[in-house]
Amino acid sequence: MNMNKEEAKQKLKKFMRDQVFTFTIESYPEGRWVAQCNEVDGIMTCGTGYDQGEMEALIQDAILSAAGIPKEFSSGIIKRVWSNDLSVIPAPSSEIKSNVNITLFQSTYAS
Repeated sequence: MNMNKEEAKQKLKKFMRDQVFTFTIESYPEGRWVAQCNEVDGIMTCGTGYDQGEMEALIQDAILSAAGIPKEFSSGIIKRVWSNDLSVIPAPSSEIKSNVNITLFQSTYAS
C-alpha cells in the first residue's frame, strides 16, 4: 500500500494515542547503548557511540517501524520535544549491572 504524508501522520497519531513515550537507555563503557520504550513493549533500538542526533534518528525509526510507517516519512511527522530537567536516574539496587548506566530519556513525539 502506498502511503502519503497525511496518511502517515494519521497512522502515527492513532498508534501513539496522545501518549508521551519515554525510553530507558542503558549505556555501556565500550560505547554501546540500548534504548527501550517504557510504554510500548517491543519498541527498542541500539547503537554505538553517543551521538545524540544518531540516537534520536534510531529511536524515531523504531517508533515509526512499530507503527507500520515507512522511514521516509520521519521528517515532518515525528519530532522530539526536549525537556531540560532530565538526569541520570540510579537503577534500583536489584537491577544494577556492573559497568552500566541507566538513563531516562523522555520524549514527546507528535506530528
